[in-house]
Amino acid sequence: MDSFCGGCNETLTDLQTIKCTSCNEEFHLQCVNIVQNDFPYVAAKWICPTCTGKLPRGDNTNKSVRPSLPSDESINVNSQPRSFKRANSDSPIFISDNDTNALNSLTREIRLMRHDMSQIKTQLNELTTSIKTCNSRLDSYDDRITQSENKIIALETQANKHILELNDTISQLRDQLNAQAQEAMSNEIEIMGISEPKNENVKHTVLLTAAKIGVDLKDDDVDWVSRIGIGHKSATGDFSAKFPRPIIVRLLRRNKRDELIKAAKTRKNLDSKDIVSEGPTGRVFINEHLTKQNRRLFRDARTKAQGKGFKFCWIRNGQILLRKKEGMATIRIQNMADIHDHLGPDIPEPSPDSGPPPNTSPGSGTVQF
Repeated sequence: MDSFCGGCNETLTDLQTIKCTSCNEEFHLQCVNIVQNDFPYVAAKWICPTCTGKLPRGDNTNKSVRPSLPSDESINVNSQPRSFKRANSDSPIFISDNDTNALNSLTREIRLMRHDMSQIKTQLNELTTSIKTCNSRLDSYDDRITQSENKIIALETQANKHILELNDTISQLRDQLNAQAQEAMSNEIEIMGISEPKNENVKHTVLLTAAKIGVDLKDDDVDWVSRIGIGHKSATGDFSAKFPRPIIVRLLRRNKRDELIKAAKTRKNLDSKDIVSEGPTGRVFINEHLTKQNRRLFRDARTKAQGKGFKFCWIRNGQILLRKKEGMATIRIQNMADIHDHLGPDIPEPSPDSGPPPNTSPGSGTVQF
C-alpha cells in the first residue's frame, strides 16, 4: 500500500523522507523545509508542524506545512528523483525545543570560550610585556658584563705590565744587594779541602797553609777566620766527612788576599796531608769567597760554557768572566739572564756522584777546559 506525504498528499517515492516522532506521519524533506545535510541531526527527535501546532505555545500560523511545489503541478511517481536544494532564506524553518536548547547551550559555550580567549589574550599580552622587560634587563646585564670584562682585561694588562716592571726592579735590587754583599767579601778567601780534625785551631791551620804556599802571613794580617757550614762528626769526634767544611778567612788588606790567591795558583798540588796529618788526603784550593748567588752563577756558567765550547771561565774580584778562546773578548756574567743570553737557557743538573758540591767544587778561580 502506497504511503502519502503528510504535507503535499503525494505518494512517497524512494526519495528520502522524515517521520514525525509524535504522530508517525511521513513527509518529504522539501515539504517540511529540511535539507538533506541536516536530516541525520533532526530525524531522531523531529516533530511535524501539525503536532507542533497542537502544543500550547501561542500563534501557530507559521507552523503549517507548505508544499514545496505549486498546487497545479502533479508529481509523477515514475519521474526521476528530485534534486534536493536548500530552502530559500525566506522559507520558514521549524526548530524543535531540543534544538533550541542545544543552540542556546552552544551559544553559552561560545560566549564562555570567547571570554576565556579574551582572558588568554590578556595573559599573553602581559606575558609578552614581561618577556620584553626581561629581554631589556638581559641586554642591560650583557652590556654591564661586557664593560666589566673590558675593565678586567684592561686591569690585567696594566697589572701584568706592573708585574714585569716590579720583577725588573726586584732583579735589579737583587743584583745590587749581591754586588754589595760581594764587595763586603772583597778581603775574604775560601780555603777548601783541608781535613777538620778534633779540637782544631783554625787560625793556626790558615797560617800553616799560607806558609806551605810561600806567603808570609802573620797573625796581625787576619781579621777573623772560621769554618762555615754544617759538619758531620765521626765516632772519634772529628769531622771526617767526604767533603770537609770550607774555611773562610777575612784579611785586613786586599793585597794580602791577592797574594795568597796568586801563590795558590802556583801550588796546585797542595794536599791536605801537607797541612793536617789527620784525615784523608785531598787537594786544597784557595779562591775568592763568593756569595751564594755568585757561587750558583759560577757553577751554572762553568757547566754551560764547557758544553758551548768556551775555553776559559774564572773569577776576578768577585766577577764571573768567560772567554771563548785566547784573543777573544771577555764576557761578564752578572745574573741568569746573562747566562741565557750568552750560553742558552738549559742548565743541566749535576749528578749526586759528579763531585763536590758547588760551594766546595775545585777550580773556583780560573778554569781552563
